[in-house]
Amino acid sequence: MLDTLQFMIDNSMINLDDVRMSMEKSKRNAILKKHPYDIWVASDGRSKTYIEDETKVKKRRLVAKSSREKLEDYIVKEYIKSHPIHKVDHSVEAIFKEWIEYALKEKDIEKNTGDRYQNDFDRFIKGKEFARTDIENVSNNDVIRFLKDTLNENSITRKTFSNLKTVLNGIFSYAMSEKNLNCISMSYTLKDYKVPDKKFKKNIVRDEEQVYGEKEILIIADYIIKNYQSTRELGILLALLTGLRAGELCSLKTSDQEKEMLYIQRTEIKYKNEDGKTIYSVREFPKSECSMNGIELSNSAMNVLSLIRKLNLKNGIGSEFLFYEPEYGRLKSYFFSKSLRKICQETGVKYRSMHKLRKTYASYLLANGVEEKIAQAQLRHKDSATTHKYYEFSIRNKEYKRDVLNKNDILRESQIK
Repeated sequence: MLDTLQFMIDNSMINLDDVRMSMEKSKRNAILKKHPYDIWVASDGRSKTYIEDETKVKKRRLVAKSSREKLEDYIVKEYIKSHPIHKVDHSVEAIFKEWIEYALKEKDIEKNTGDRYQNDFDRFIKGKEFARTDIENVSNNDVIRFLKDTLNENSITRKTFSNLKTVLNGIFSYAMSEKNLNCISMSYTLKDYKVPDKKFKKNIVRDEEQVYGEKEILIIADYIIKNYQSTRELGILLALLTGLRAGELCSLKTSDQEKEMLYIQRTEIKYKNEDGKTIYSVREFPKSECSMNGIELSNSAMNVLSLIRKLNLKNGIGSEFLFYEPEYGRLKSYFFSKSLRKICQETGVKYRSMHKLRKTYASYLLANGVEEKIAQAQLRHKDSATTHKYYEFSIRNKEYKRDVLNKNDILRESQIK
């Protein structure tokens, strides 16, 4: 219904000036209806009535005007003066705060998502004139100008810009649907707003910074197999063999494996509480619906899971969580990051984050001829384009690359002397 109303406004099917005039007239009539005294025309032709006045003996005073309309204007004015209306703050910033509180209460978003929205708001909107503007007075041009100024004043990536638009859309959608405020439709405003690619910051990252190389994979795996002391190290090996996200890894339960299948049922989330302390908790559904289908486990991955269970049994761990230590409870994602960093230091391998193990797994599958649909299913991406665009990097070592290139050289070395 709100979308239909916005469409009618945008296409001049409804005149906002007429709507506002109608609302003002309705408010005026409501005040006059509350007026407790009659209005009459005196012998001198003037319109008269009484107005409440606490300073008078009879708590009222006589008022006369040259016409009924002017007298009614006076009545309305005096009523407003004696009944001050505390204006509700409908600024963009105020609505943002209400929206976040509402979305968290209704569980439309998680606390960590709310924190991210708050960070984006504080970075790009807070303190600007746009933030102080009444949301009903914000025009399409105001939004476009704000976005253009933001791009000119900040060096940001396209993804960051997309996150900012998500925040704006959330603010204005909430104002329309929950507050019934007469504001613009942000989705309509942004629909045709295109930004040239050159406006965005480009992060140039080499493949070797995104993934572990083939030799590095074997070094890490060999070290863990020979030296593991706890499930932490085995968890890193499992991530390398399955492409699990760190938040999925640390929230696995023993019941999630069914023979050669592993079902991803949940993930870890983190957020700041009111005291600013980082809280880690388990959300009882995964990052994407695709994860519910589960992933195929290789023989090596099943062997690692078997080792983890045996180690837990040996250490008397009876928790439903696969990665659990009596001193710390369920192991949080940062335990694995610390262990991976330590392993890299011990082996002399350059450290990359836990997420880089996921990218390494994807790149390894694709580099070795695994069908893209299988790789996509293992990574639980909605489409293969995501797999190729964000997860496919070269993992081949330099010697392999040179050997391949020399075998397929256009000119033979003997031809150039």
